[in-house]
Amino acid sequence: MVKNGQLIAILACGFASFSCDAGSFLFAGDADGVNVIAHPLGFDGSGGTLSVSVCADPAGVPPGVGEAAFGANVDLIVQTWNAAIPALDNLGLGAANELSATEVDLRSALLHEMGHCLGLAHPNGGSEAGLSGDAANASRATVGFNLAFDVDPGVDGIYGSADDLRTDDAGLYWYDQLNNDPLSLPAIVDASTLSRDGGLPAGQLFAANGDRNVLAALGVANTEAVMNELQFFDEVQRRLTAEDVRALRLARSGLDRTQGTADDYNVVLSYVGLTDSCNIPVRFDPISEFAQCEISGNFVSGDAIAITAAEILISPNINWYAGLGPNVSMALSDGPDPSVPGEPVLVDVSVTKLSMVGPAGEAAGTVLVDDGAGAQCQAAISNGIGSCTLVPLVRGTRDLVAIFAGSGGFDSVSALTPHTTDGPAVTSISLASSMPTSTVIGQSYMVSATVSSPLGPATGSVSITDDLAENCSAALTPAAGTDASASCALNSVEVGTRDVQVDYTGNADFAAVQTQFAHQIDVASTAIQITDDSPDPSMPGTTVTVSIELNVVAPGAGSPTGTVRVDAGATEFCNIVLPATSCDLVLTSLGARTLSADYPGDGRFAPAQDSEDHLVVGEDVFSDGFEDP
Repeated sequence: MVKNGQLIAILACGFASFSCDAGSFLFAGDADGVNVIAHPLGFDGSGGTLSVSVCADPAGVPPGVGEAAFGANVDLIVQTWNAAIPALDNLGLGAANELSATEVDLRSALLHEMGHCLGLAHPNGGSEAGLSGDAANASRATVGFNLAFDVDPGVDGIYGSADDLRTDDAGLYWYDQLNNDPLSLPAIVDASTLSRDGGLPAGQLFAANGDRNVLAALGVANTEAVMNELQFFDEVQRRLTAEDVRALRLARSGLDRTQGTADDYNVVLSYVGLTDSCNIPVRFDPISEFAQCEISGNFVSGDAIAITAAEILISPNINWYAGLGPNVSMALSDGPDPSVPGEPVLVDVSVTKLSMVGPAGEAAGTVLVDDGAGAQCQAAISNGIGSCTLVPLVRGTRDLVAIFAGSGGFDSVSALTPHTTDGPAVTSISLASSMPTSTVIGQSYMVSATVSSPLGPATGSVSITDDLAENCSAALTPAAGTDASASCALNSVEVGTRDVQVDYTGNADFAAVQTQFAHQIDVASTAIQITDDSPDPSMPGTTVTVSIELNVVAPGAGSPTGTVRVDAGATEFCNIVLPATSCDLVLTSLGARTLSADYPGDGRFAPAQDSEDHLVVGEDVFSDGFEDP
């Protein structure tokens, strides 16, 4: 309605059989425009942070609630909306909570109403649309040309699901165009990913909302959007879902409805205590039949309305349950403490319920642990306990903050413990290898090493030695990611499997680390050749000088040692003691002879053989053949 030039809205939440808007926005409808998005107090179309104070008016607080519990509940819902953490399993019914069968949870009602005061409407049609029973769960819309709501649950028989038949009803619910999943939360939340009336996925007929029956049919049990209308006796719903958070983020994409532009904004609620002086006062007032948010607003642009005033009114005549805080506590321990950057730290978590009344059983779910400097881990909680491994990277003393997401009737709760990270960062040698992987005597090989550290590329140098004191060193240079690498060459000096040691000496920023690997060195091949046997032919008893060349075959290198035997038989031989290259041989038998040179090897260089023909002739033949005419 319009009063004194302002738009006025009263949003009431009901329980049980009484009447009680996340994917939809206040004021959106036939009167003010179906495409309207409502924005919180202080919004003027520009970006930045909106600071909104919230208080608990101590006047008229029922004795059954008490000022302390009242203030604590208002403070808790402020924290919940500020955190805007999407949850599953956010319903606690009956034995799954600490309420009696005749109590209504104050915090759940306040959480819903604060959503209204931030601009969110019911995602379902609810009693505002004149719908009752299960039909009230149908997704929020306006009537079409026939001026009546057309609500048919479709084949699945579930109101508010994707196969609802709505004829000409015009949708007011902003859904994910990709999948029409009420609990989707894309990285980009704006008019490019969400739509009110755009194309739906193939085979779907209408926007699906976060009603508990719809989500159960999608395989998500015990979950419902906080902003869905209707609250029951003996039920708690104290945690937001992705549907609630998604709608909040859509509004925060600003007037242009484009995430990441200058008009994006954030809202920070602050609880200022038991007072009536704040932007959004919360108070008990008999004018309210249950709980309601009363707001007024003005247009900022053609389809954007800024809330100009808001208050939450609560009936003092309801049998409210108001705890003094979360119904669980959490403790955590960590070790080692202190740790060095990159060192795994084990965080142990225990979640303990504080009431013997309920919830039944022990807490289960997940705890997220964050060091505030980029390191996180997630602990799975079973029977109230769990653990996870955190790897802090940034030096200093800071709080590890653990947040239990809650489950069913177990509340979300946080705890912290200080942790110190200091000293040189953890390093490891992720790769140490040689190329080629095996060599022969005299052949050099390149040793490469990669030093890894989660803190970034290590600096300094790497020293490399084998078990025979061959050594080299090289400076580290940045490589891929957080790695650094170095390489240098060693020589192959002894046959066998060599242990190559890689040492990173470290420095003030990075810890020292060592590793070793095996490198195989084999004997080098050799080649021998008889290069001369003079004189040839020779006469019996004449000294024949036999010369050889003994070479190491590449890639081997070096100087073979030992003795080369030259012979023409068992009794006719001479020895060349290396590095000599010749010896004298006396041949006694006439005829064609074969000279053999045999190098047996020396353990580092392989054996080699060669042979050469030689002729021994008599004196007459020799004279005939060589006399002067």
